[in-house]
Amino acid sequence: MPSLNSKNVVTVCNIVPRSGFSKKFWQDYRSRKCSGSGVVGTMEKLAKFGMDQGGSLAKVSDQDLAAVLSAYKGALRAAFVKAQGKAKSGVAAESAVLCQAYIDTIDDEAKRAQRRLDIMKQKAETEAKERRATAETLQDMGRQLIQLGKVCEKAEKEMKKCQVNLQKAFKSSAMQDGAKRNVMDGVFEDAEKSFEKLMKPTVKTINNIIKMEKNLKPPIDKNSPKEHQAIKKQYLTILDDVKTKRGKAQSSYAGTQSYYTKSIKNL
Repeated sequence: MPSLNSKNVVTVCNIVPRSGFSKKFWQDYRSRKCSGSGVVGTMEKLAKFGMDQGGSLAKVSDQDLAAVLSAYKGALRAAFVKAQGKAKSGVAAESAVLCQAYIDTIDDEAKRAQRRLDIMKQKAETEAKERRATAETLQDMGRQLIQLGKVCEKAEKEMKKCQVNLQKAFKSSAMQDGAKRNVMDGVFEDAEKSFEKLMKPTVKTINNIIKMEKNLKPPIDKNSPKEHQAIKKQYLTILDDVKTKRGKAQSSYAGTQSYYTKSIKNL
C-alpha cells in the first residue's frame, strides 16, 4: 500500500482534483489519525448524486445541485477540516497537507458550482418574468375580447331591429309598393353600413388576438403555474363566448339580408 511522505506529498496532492475523491484513494494516503472524521461517508453520499472522483459537481443534476453544493462545501469540507486538525503534528503532518489539497479543491469547485447555480437562478427568474408577461398579455386579450363581444351583441341587436323595421314597412297598408321599396332600401342600407362599420374591425381584431395567443412565448401549458393556467382557461372561455356572439351577429345579418331580398322581390 502506498504511503504519504515528504517526497510524494506534492505529487499526491496534485492527483486530488483529478481522482482523489474516492474511498480507496483517501484511505490509501491519509494517516490513520484522520479516521473517524466523516470523510468517506460524506463522499459516498455525494457520489450517489453525481460528484465524480475529481470532486467535480458538473454531473450533478440541476434539481439536486443546490442541496449537493450545500453538503459539499458544508459537511464534506468540515470533514476534511476535522481530519486536518487530527493530523497537524508528528508523523501525520503530510496528511494535513493532503487535507488542505482537498479543501482547496472543494473551495474551487464550489465557486464553479455556485456560478452554475447563479446562472440557473437567473434563467429561472427570466423565464418566470416571461411567463408573467404572457399571463398579463392573455388577461389584456381577454379584456379586449369582452369589449369585442359587446360590439358583436350590438351589431346583432341592430340587425334584429332592422328586420323588425323591414317587416313593418313590408306589411304596411298605408304605403304603395314603390314607397315600401324605398323605405325598405333605406332601412337595410343604413343597417348594413352600420353592421359593416361595427363588425369588420371587430372580426379583424378577434382574428389577430387568436393569432397572437398562439404565438405567445413562452406558452402557458400544463407545466405553467396554476394561476397562469387559470388565466389561460379564463381567456379560452372568453374567446369561445366572443366567437359565439360573432356567429350570432353574422347569422342575424344573413337572416335580415335574406328577408330583405325575398321581400323586395314580392313587391
